[in-house]
Amino acid sequence: MDIPLSIYSELLKASEFKKWKKGHNNSFLSHFFCCVNSKGELTSSWEIGFIIPDKERITIFVKEGNDFAIKMEDGIFKEPGSKLEELNLKTVKLSYSDAYEIAKREMPSLFPKEIFNDGFVILQSLNQSIIWNFSFVTQSLKFLNLKISADSGKVENYQAVNVIEKQTSS
Repeated sequence: MDIPLSIYSELLKASEFKKWKKGHNNSFLSHFFCCVNSKGELTSSWEIGFIIPDKERITIFVKEGNDFAIKMEDGIFKEPGSKLEELNLKTVKLSYSDAYEIAKREMPSLFPKEIFNDGFVILQSLNQSIIWNFSFVTQSLKFLNLKISADSGKVENYQAVNVIEKQTSS
């Protein structure tokens, strides 16, 4: 696997992370997040999220040069009643590069006539499935989302959501 796994290995060795982990023994890896441009090129550093389940909070680590910065602990964005899931990297078989190649191949037929702008990608566990979750904004102001299995490379789900809905006055 490419970038996320190597950054995760670096994080586990970092003194900041080791100090933080001592006070958060029950925390677990939840996701990797990175901004991407319309060509799938990474445009930010990978952010690595850890859930603190007893508090339902999250801490994010960001690679900055040779070190990692810790973002302030924050609340978790999740749907009511949904379960917080651990990201098990051992089950990830598809690299970011391979996942993006699938997205690039599938998106034109799934979202015909759309012109893609920048977006982001998340590697996460969702409904007991490890997925590469791609989201892009289009020139027609839609959010396009494509979920690809990090195990099989199969498209699990896709959707387009209008950002602006036309309203008329009466």
